[in-house]
Amino acid sequence: FVYPNPFADEVTIQLSDNDSGIKVKIYDLSGRLINEIENDTHDGILKVGQGLEEGVYILQVIQNQDLSTFRIVKTK
Repeated sequence: FVYPNPFADEVTIQLSDNDSGIKVKIYDLSGRLINEIENDTHDGILKVGQGLEEGVYILQVIQNQDLSTFRIVKTK
């Protein structure tokens, strides 16, 4: 679950469980990798998107063997 979307400062990723080894990738619409985050979260919540320019991005969340893809919008 990803919220809020659109977002102004950061977007929160709520994971289904508290597994470690989470990888998050953020791409622009041309497919260029903007940011890659590896995190061992233990509370099931990860905040990303700080410092992004205004625009539309593709957010990939890799947890265990599962890949989830979201379209996120950064506003002013």
